[in-house]
Amino acid sequence: MDYLANSLDLRVGPGTSEPFYLNLFKGCVLFESLLKANPKNAPTQQTLGQVLRHLVTELGLSAISSIGNTDFPTILSDVGSANDDIATSIEFTGRVRNTVGHNLGWNATFNRSQYDKIAGMVASACLHAINCLYR
Repeated sequence: MDYLANSLDLRVGPGTSEPFYLNLFKGCVLFESLLKANPKNAPTQQTLGQVLRHLVTELGLSAISSIGNTDFPTILSDVGSANDDIATSIEFTGRVRNTVGHNLGWNATFNRSQYDKIAGMVASACLHAINCLYR
């Protein structure tokens, strides 16, 4: 991840962000896979939102925020003021998955700080899922 993040600093102008989107998306799909394949309470639902609602108690959350109907520029504008709690990490992981999973052509450029924060949220969501669902 550091190699890819360092590549953000090498860019001299606008260009494709596809490698960064794909890296984040892979982490989001890993999170979704961890939820769906868990041995404690395997969901029968298909969408990530439904799966999260099914596992809300197991994940130690009080509720699940909306993770659909957004665009990547909105995610970038929201990430700067986002909390560092696990519920926020899971929310952003879901939002990134549902946004980047349907479109890689966003006209949005993110900086190293934004990328690092989103990547950290995705990693935190994955680790939280493992901790809660695979012990």
